[in-house]
This record gives sequence, C-alpha cells and structure tokens, in this order.
Amino acid sequence: MVEARVQIARLGKAAGHMDGLADRIQGVIDRGTSEINALGNPFGDDMYGAQPHREFEAARASLFEGSGAGEGALPNLVSTFNDFGDAQRLGSAMLRKREELNKLGFKFT
Repeated sequence: MVEARVQIARLGKAAGHMDGLADRIQGVIDRGTSEINALGNPFGDDMYGAQPHREFEAARASLFEGSGAGEGALPNLVSTFNDFGDAQRLGSAMLRKREELNKLGFKFT
C-alpha cells in the first residue's frame, strides 16, 4: 500500500513560486529582447556579415519567438511554469474542498 501525504497550504505556496519563476523568466525575455534589438545588426551590412547575421537572427528567433509552429524556447518555459502553477493551485483547491466534505461526512449527530 502506498501512502501519500499532501500539505495543502504548501501546495498552494508552491504555485506562487511557479508564478514567480515564470515572471522572472519573462523578465529575462523582455530584457534580452530589448538589449538585442538595441544592438541592431552587430555584424555589419557587407557580404562578410550577412551569414553570421542570418545565423544570429535564427538563433534569436528560436530562443525568443519560435518558428512558425510554436513559441520560442523561453516563452515555452514561461508557459510551462504558469501551467504548473495553475495545476498546483487547482489541486490545492480540490484537496481543500475534499477535506471539507470529508469533515462533514464524519460528523456524528
């Protein structure tokens, strides 16, 4: 028999930590995007800078924006932490509700 114990308050608190992580990663995205955009084209506009610039743009897009079918790596990470926090919040609420219903079921009159 497997026994699992959950501290409901800690589960709710963990959801807040996930939200905090998502916010911090979003801050990295915002700052990184702003700083990279401020650089302009760091490789120059001649033929020697064209190839590195294309590779740089592809890497930037993959990291921050994604390509066609989905978001970039960092926005996906933000979504993952947000989803995980939402699930923890929902789980906490469901466990709290179940605990209240169990208390009602065990009352003797």
